Amino acid sequence: MSNPPVVQYLNPALKELGPNARLPISLSVAFYNNLRNFDLMMAAVERQSQKDFELVICDDGSKPQVVEYIQKRLQDSKIPSLHLWHEDKGFRKNRMLNWGLQYSHSDYMVFVDQD
Repeated sequence: MSNPPVVQYLNPALKELGPNARLPISLSVAFYNNLRNFDLMMAAVERQSQKDFELVICDDGSKPQVVEYIQKRLQDSKIPSLHLWHEDKGFRKNRMLNWGLQYSHSDYMVFVDQD
């Protein structure tokens, strides 16, 4: 693979689990700059009755202010979360999803888009 993405943020819930944590499932979310859809997705994820999963945000080069917003939003979430980001060099969504696989803490991955 090419250069790895920047691990922008690990929220407190994921840090508490430790670096060798294993969760039953990871939810990988392809993301790019749309905060309205991000907020709707987060609301849906946080309403799940089953909470034994991690959230991996695979960001295909969002703007700095969007990255900052995501970090603040994930900080308050009880869902173990990871935000991966790479520089915007065109559409590289699948590359980011592949990196999400590499950084996840589970053996099973569910892929969804932010919308």
